[in-house]
Amino acid sequence: MFELGTRLRQFIPPEKMENQRCNGKFTKSPDFCFNDGTIWIRVERTLYCLHRGILESHSETFAQILPMRGTGGDEEDNPVFLESITSADFNYLVRHIFIGWVAPPPYDTAMLISLLKLGSLYQMKLVLTFAQYHIKDEPRISPATKINLARRYTIPDWVRPAFEALVRTGPLHITDEDIDQLGLVTYAILTRAQAEIARERLRLSLAAPPTVLGDGCVAHDRCEGAWKEFWGIKVSRWLNHPDKPPRLSKTCEFIEQLGDIPFMRSRCHSETLLKLRGMAPLRAEERITEEGVEKVLAFHRSLEL
Repeated sequence: MFELGTRLRQFIPPEKMENQRCNGKFTKSPDFCFNDGTIWIRVERTLYCLHRGILESHSETFAQILPMRGTGGDEEDNPVFLESITSADFNYLVRHIFIGWVAPPPYDTAMLISLLKLGSLYQMKLVLTFAQYHIKDEPRISPATKINLARRYTIPDWVRPAFEALVRTGPLHITDEDIDQLGLVTYAILTRAQAEIARERLRLSLAAPPTVLGDGCVAHDRCEGAWKEFWGIKVSRWLNHPDKPPRLSKTCEFIEQLGDIPFMRSRCHSETLLKLRGMAPLRAEERITEEGVEKVLAFHRSLEL
């Protein structure tokens, strides 16, 4: 595709720039008016002379919306007008189809979003596959933007990782742009999930879980006191870190990293940790996040009806 596009591409030389005006109203694209083009297309105020067959081979939609030969688009002063799109987006699409991209990724994010938009609009499978593949794990595109794109172009697989990332971000780091991208319904679902997780975190940090009596322990009161003191001093502070609150599910891992607890028998320590691993509060963050994801997906499905 790239070799064909390179051969077909005809730039308008500087000495002919004054001829770019068409009837005083529209401007010919300096990059995409091919000398051997077979159909004239107008997007906003820009004219393109492209190859009908190449467009139709990429999209059945183009095959349906482009007029029959001799009934429109054959002349510069009678172009086919494509509504509801911008020339900036169309430039990316035409470049992708006729020329391709020489440089390796990462690609320009505006280009990827334009390809996603027009690939969806014109049902161009190869264009959509390219855009979705490179947007999915693109760190320069925010999670909020990915949720917005998932809603607009029906890509449910993007919702879960993006929502999880936003939950972990914390409410103080959600920007006004993020809120605009999410919309009020999704933003309300997100903030509720964050509030519920914060409540579970506070509950867990304020009261140490009960200990388990290990075999051979004859002074369990001392073990319980050591455990409660350890929890209040070490675990509670760790759970409530103001800038980077940890995952609740990492609590046992954190406790193990600290080693033995002074004045608590090792058997009581290990049995208590074993019971703690199965406690629901440590899985609350994942449960609440999953419920939020399902609510967002349900909202997106309701918009399709």
